[in-house]
Amino acid sequence: MLSETPKISDAEWEVMQICWLKATPCTANEIVKALEQSTLSR
Repeated sequence: MLSETPKISDAEWEVMQICWLKATPCTANEIVKALEQSTLSR
């Protein structure tokens, strides 16, 4: 049994947010495109 919640990196969190917002299964290509768009807008 885990004593504490596992931590994920900021990069892992960003990928998870993309998948959750889409609300349907994501392909790797869709994730890459979304990451490209999010980094270009920064």
